[in-house]
Amino acid sequence: MDKLRALQQVMRTEKPNGRGWLKCMIRISRAGEVGADFEYDDPSRWSHTPDNYKQRMAEYAAMPV
Repeated sequence: MDKLRALQQVMRTEKPNGRGWLKCMIRISRAGEVGADFEYDDPSRWSHTPDNYKQRMAEYAAMPV
């Protein structure tokens, strides 16, 4: 978590408006490829509930790494 917080701080200082991301999703494939997405505006993005977990799983499965 410390490394993610440090990354967020670096990214915040490099962003023109100085806003940091609210959430970060890191994806790791079976082949070892790594991808990351950052959400700056919607605090509920990627939130899981009993009603949306199947939709979220399909969304994640469709994401490229």
